[in-house]
Amino acid sequence: MATPGKRRRIGFVKRPCWATALLFAVGLPLSAQETSRSDAWLKHIKPGAMVRFHIRGRGRVAGPLRGVGVDSVVVGPAFGYSETDTAVALAGVDSAWVLAPRGRTGLLIGGFAGGVFGLAIGSQQLRLCPLGGTCAGNSMGGMLIGGSIGALLGWLIGSSDLHWVQRMP
Repeated sequence: MATPGKRRRIGFVKRPCWATALLFAVGLPLSAQETSRSDAWLKHIKPGAMVRFHIRGRGRVAGPLRGVGVDSVVVGPAFGYSETDTAVALAGVDSAWVLAPRGRTGLLIGGFAGGVFGLAIGSQQLRLCPLGGTCAGNSMGGMLIGGSIGALLGWLIGSSDLHWVQRMP
């Protein structure tokens, strides 16, 4: 019959072995995912989206995205860059950029500015109120209407303003 001290020692030795085996089993697939994670952003880009690549020793290549291969991308012709389709090897890419609208930023800024403006207008007494009566302005209604109109206008203006967003370091 084993003593309690030996039983603890054996159990203590088995647990780190299982923990180490578990770490290796989980760690190896995670490390494999990390190497392909740098190209994961390409899955979210729709064909036809305007992309720009900075390539070591070659400068910039930009144009609409035509296709994505295993280790390369095909970029279509763009004014000022190339007149034909260009294949770009992902191994030589320093950084990648995508042309995106600023609709979300415009929505937030327009909604806030319109809400403040609507609150200011709605909280004032209007000329339609009787002279001796109590007629408070409708500040909440003005804020909601002004915020809605401002958000819509901000989104429209922001969607027409395009900027480059970096997708790969």
